[in-house]
Amino acid sequence: DPARRSGLVVVAAEQTAGRGRLRRQWAAPPGLGLLVSVGLKPPHLQLPPTHLPILAGLAVRAAICALAPVLAP
Repeated sequence: DPARRSGLVVVAAEQTAGRGRLRRQWAAPPGLGLLVSVGLKPPHLQLPPTHLPILAGLAVRAAICALAPVLAP
Protein backbone atom coordinates (compact mmCIF):
# COMPACT_ATOMS: atom_id res chain seq x y z
CA ASP A 1 0.00 0.00 0.00
CA PRO A 2 1.81 3.18 -1.18
CA ALA A 3 0.09 5.43 1.38
CA ARG A 4 1.71 3.48 4.23
CA ARG A 5 5.29 3.55 2.93
CA SER A 6 7.84 5.52 4.90
CA GLY A 7 9.32 8.38 2.93
CA LEU A 8 6.22 9.02 0.82
CA VAL A 9 6.14 12.71 -0.23
CA VAL A 10 2.96 14.45 -1.38
CA VAL A 11 3.08 17.95 -2.92
CA ALA A 12 0.02 20.15 -3.42
CA ALA A 13 -0.67 23.53 -5.01
CA GLU A 14 -3.52 24.35 -2.61
CA GLN A 15 -5.10 23.11 0.62
CA THR A 16 -8.83 23.38 1.22
CA ALA A 17 -9.41 21.20 4.27
CA GLY A 18 -6.20 21.21 6.30
CA ARG A 19 -6.06 20.03 9.87
CA GLY A 20 -3.23 21.08 12.13
CA ARG A 21 -2.34 20.52 15.73
CA LEU A 22 -5.32 20.15 18.03
CA ARG A 23 -7.47 19.58 14.90
CA ARG A 24 -7.30 23.29 13.98
CA GLN A 25 -8.53 24.01 10.45
CA TRP A 26 -6.47 25.87 7.86
CA ALA A 27 -6.49 26.51 4.13
CA ALA A 28 -4.01 27.80 1.54
CA PRO A 29 -5.19 29.38 -1.73
CA PRO A 30 -3.79 28.09 -5.04
CA GLY A 31 -0.38 29.39 -6.05
CA LEU A 32 0.53 31.13 -2.78
CA GLY A 33 2.57 28.44 -1.08
CA LEU A 34 4.44 25.18 -1.36
CA LEU A 35 2.58 22.50 0.54
CA VAL A 36 4.40 19.25 1.28
CA SER A 37 3.56 16.27 3.45
CA VAL A 38 6.13 13.59 4.21
CA GLY A 39 5.17 10.26 5.73
CA LEU A 40 7.80 8.81 8.06
CA LYS A 41 7.52 5.68 10.19
CA PRO A 42 9.10 5.76 13.66
CA PRO A 43 12.02 3.34 12.99
CA HIS A 44 13.61 6.01 10.75
CA LEU A 45 13.44 8.72 13.39
CA GLN A 46 16.43 9.37 15.64
CA LEU A 47 14.80 12.36 17.36
CA PRO A 48 11.38 13.34 18.67
CA PRO A 49 8.86 13.87 15.82
CA THR A 50 8.10 17.33 17.20
CA HIS A 51 11.55 18.49 15.97
CA LEU A 52 10.81 17.62 12.34
CA PRO A 53 8.91 20.79 11.29
CA ILE A 54 11.67 23.18 12.39
CA LEU A 55 14.41 20.95 10.94
CA ALA A 56 12.53 20.71 7.63
CA GLY A 57 12.21 24.50 7.52
CA LEU A 58 15.92 24.94 8.19
CA ALA A 59 16.79 22.40 5.48
CA VAL A 60 14.60 24.18 2.93
CA ARG A 61 16.17 27.54 3.86
CA ALA A 62 19.69 26.08 3.47
CA ALA A 63 18.80 24.62 0.06
CA ILE A 64 17.34 27.90 -1.19
CA CYS A 65 20.37 29.88 0.04
CA ALA A 66 22.71 27.40 -1.64
CA LEU A 67 20.85 27.62 -4.95
CA ALA A 68 20.12 31.35 -4.85
CA PRO A 69 22.72 33.12 -2.66
CA VAL A 70 21.17 36.49 -3.48
CA LEU A 71 18.22 35.47 -1.27
CA ALA A 72 20.43 34.68 1.75
CA PRO A 73 20.20 37.17 4.63
